[in-house]
Amino acid sequence: MTSSSSATSEKVTASTIERENGFDLLRLLLAVCVVFSHAFLLGGFGTDWLDQFSRGQTSAGDLGVLGFFGLSGFLITQSFIRQPNARFFLASRFLRIFPGFLLALVLAAFLFAPLISWASPANNNWDFVKATQYVIQNSLVQVSTWTVGDELAGLPYMGSLNGPLWSLWPELLCYGFVLIFGITGLLDRKAGNAVLVFLCLLVFHIARELNQSLPNLIPAPITLSGFSPLFLAFSAGALFAIYRDHFVWSGRQALLWSVLAIATLRWGGWDIAGPIILTITLIQASQSIRIRLPADISYGLYLLHFPILHFLSAAGIHQKGFAVYLAAALAISASFACLSWYFLEKPLLRLKSHPFVRGN
Repeated sequence: MTSSSSATSEKVTASTIERENGFDLLRLLLAVCVVFSHAFLLGGFGTDWLDQFSRGQTSAGDLGVLGFFGLSGFLITQSFIRQPNARFFLASRFLRIFPGFLLALVLAAFLFAPLISWASPANNNWDFVKATQYVIQNSLVQVSTWTVGDELAGLPYMGSLNGPLWSLWPELLCYGFVLIFGITGLLDRKAGNAVLVFLCLLVFHIARELNQSLPNLIPAPITLSGFSPLFLAFSAGALFAIYRDHFVWSGRQALLWSVLAIATLRWGGWDIAGPIILTITLIQASQSIRIRLPADISYGLYLLHFPILHFLSAAGIHQKGFAVYLAAALAISASFACLSWYFLEKPLLRLKSHPFVRGN
């Protein structure tokens, strides 16, 4: 990777973003953060290093998910602004999310769950009917069934077969907000509606963090199970996309935001300011990266690593130490992610250019 060492400021414009695409690399690094954090959890190694560094404010996994939402807010909103077509927007989001998600469900239920059962010292049973139910019951993204059966019995973590799938539901909610705001004209920068929404989310987020009993006083559909940090990060990214011509980027600013992120992680304030600081840091950092990856495997890596970590634990690989366990998980997960990208995700994403999808 090469970076710009110049401190010369430049506007964050659409052409700049197209020319300097650092988002694939950043998403990959965020996915690796999630794998790193989950390796501690599923391998029985305790809390990850960022959790310790931040004194319990956040983990590498939570930071990775938060970063995904911040970048997604920027890119998804920018996509609608460039092509304000509801059919294209819905089709694009469907092609990006659902094929990989369904593949993750099927692989977890029919490949990894039986492998985990076979490798586990507890000699757990795998059931085809329950595996089918797992896929069907979770196929609408809002995950309600977390295991196929008892395949995780005796493992360091038994809470879910593929935990990261939970984050796709709030992600889709954010997409829905962008679509509604877009078709109703609320994304118009002159109207300032996006700023108002962002400020409302910010006030609610701060109030929620300062008073943890607040969600109990508000109906569940509004609190949305504590998703406020994710929504705030997404809205910060969306705001950056809407007013991108008014923001100035420089290498010095990117560095300063990074320092601020580290400071709040270490000495406090991340719970409140983290969603905004991380989003701005990532978007500004993306402008200094002059590399484009040959494959976008971040989504596949994020969706597939969890059951692979379970399998490695069942096979006893975690007993060889954290480094070996993590390396094996990254290697296997990246291999599956590459297959997913080249044989499923990328071919289907080409359909976005079809006249029907584009609304021509």
